[in-house]
Amino acid sequence: MTLFILCIDGMDYDEVLRFGLGLEYNNKLTIPEELHRYGRPFTPNVWPSIFTGRVVIHPLYKQNQIWGPRAKVREFLTRRGITWRRQGFKIFRGEDRQRMDLEKATYTHWPRCVDKTVLDGYNNFTFDIPSVSNTFAMREPKASTEFWVWLSIFANYFNHFDFGIVALYAHKLDGYAHRMMDYSKLYHEVFDLAKRLSKRHKVMIISDHGTVDGEHTLFSYLGCTEPVHATNVLEVKRDIERIME
Repeated sequence: MTLFILCIDGMDYDEVLRFGLGLEYNNKLTIPEELHRYGRPFTPNVWPSIFTGRVVIHPLYKQNQIWGPRAKVREFLTRRGITWRRQGFKIFRGEDRQRMDLEKATYTHWPRCVDKTVLDGYNNFTFDIPSVSNTFAMREPKASTEFWVWLSIFANYFNHFDFGIVALYAHKLDGYAHRMMDYSKLYHEVFDLAKRLSKRHKVMIISDHGTVDGEHTLFSYLGCTEPVHATNVLEVKRDIERIME
């Protein structure tokens, strides 16, 4: 029986409950501050930390001095109903943030930065996990729509093969949440896929952080069809090992 791990960027624990979703076991995970950038969880640091069980800082990680004050200004304005997003030298306000999807796409590559993860201890197929898979290249501003399609295709394809672990990543939910777009359907699609897979396999859903009101939250979501005990993202590795015994 394969363990399918659906790695969903930006899935928020409280939003899962709000939509009446979840698996048999659902945990809200803390994220060490060492994995933050500008006070918020930083995706390229969190994913390799999840699958190694230790704090991993991506070697391409950097933090400039101007971002901190800018983030505080953005938070101040957002709380007062003034939302904005920058793409290059273009500024989009409020409802215009969705116009970013019409602009020219850019790519961000976060290559694998660890020698070994818990996934490598098993016959596995791993797709597109930032800092864990060398294939990851985030396409903006279209929120990796093609990856979302591949998630479903791969999950159903590998449903018929004898892998120990199949770990698949999708970024679209995080992209929608950053743009203040309606993402409720995406939550339901993930859990519908998990439900189909759980008829034959074990399923885990894990996020690197939540994304609500356009910003990363300080917690991540862990759901599983098997008992899990993690309360921190660094403890997920032990749950995976326990499930695979």
